[in-house]
Amino acid sequence: MQKAPGDDVEAGSAQEAAPEGGDVVEMNEIGHRIALEEVFHRANNVLLDEQIVRSIDPDSTCGEAIEIMLAHGYSQLPVVRSGEVLGSFSFRSFAVIAVDNPWRTPLKDMPVEEFLEQLHIAHSDAELSSLYASLDSDDAVLIGSQNDLQAILTPADVRKYLEGLTEPFVQLGEIERCLRAVVKYALAPAELEECVNRVLRIRYAGREQELPATVEAMTLSEIIDVIGNKHNFSAFAPLLGPRREIFTTRFSQLGNLRNVVSHFKRDLSDEERQRIAGARSWLLRKLRGSGATL
Repeated sequence: MQKAPGDDVEAGSAQEAAPEGGDVVEMNEIGHRIALEEVFHRANNVLLDEQIVRSIDPDSTCGEAIEIMLAHGYSQLPVVRSGEVLGSFSFRSFAVIAVDNPWRTPLKDMPVEEFLEQLHIAHSDAELSSLYASLDSDDAVLIGSQNDLQAILTPADVRKYLEGLTEPFVQLGEIERCLRAVVKYALAPAELEECVNRVLRIRYAGREQELPATVEAMTLSEIIDVIGNKHNFSAFAPLLGPRREIFTTRFSQLGNLRNVVSHFKRDLSDEERQRIAGARSWLLRKLRGSGATL
């Protein structure tokens, strides 16, 4: 039962303070908790902890602002006075007004305050999907509040974050589909049955009726084991090269990694990501120019 605001929380209570900026987290009797920011994609998942927010004063000139943007690869700069966000100066906001150029003063000497655009300001725990429209239209979202600018979120930040999440899944899919094609190319149906029986029959003892009859019915681990078997590998050597140990070293762990990725069990280590990417590159390199139509 939740306590009323202001009541003391007794030792062993089921309620735990939420992380700053996050949702209330409920803890059960055995200490398990559900932290929504850990399972749903939010703005603060994307932002780098070490991000430095650079802003400019409204009296800064357009020339000064553009020089900073070019030097640091920025597409926009927040314009802040006394801690309050007035808007944003960007290449786009500059170009829109510069086309008409109602002033006699050179544009580079004009204050950026005359070229502001308003960007959406969102809390750091905002749902990432709720920011897509603003990112599409404005190329940036300010994170924090009008009086507390904490970070700037850009489409490049989101792309990098989502790429990090999805790249292993995509690469493993390419590897699995390619290895299926290799098996189909190298083996006639009768040969496939023989190779599968040689490797998998013992695993399916007592349930032989479930033994895969097609490569589509096989898991990635099973496909790798069938290809890498010492009695089978010669059939695949014209495509994958004569060194069976190279194939098995590169691919033997991918079945387990596929399960980790597909079932969201944990984050992959950098070494595991490199293993997946390396296996994909090796496979692509072997098949390019092989003359095989997979």
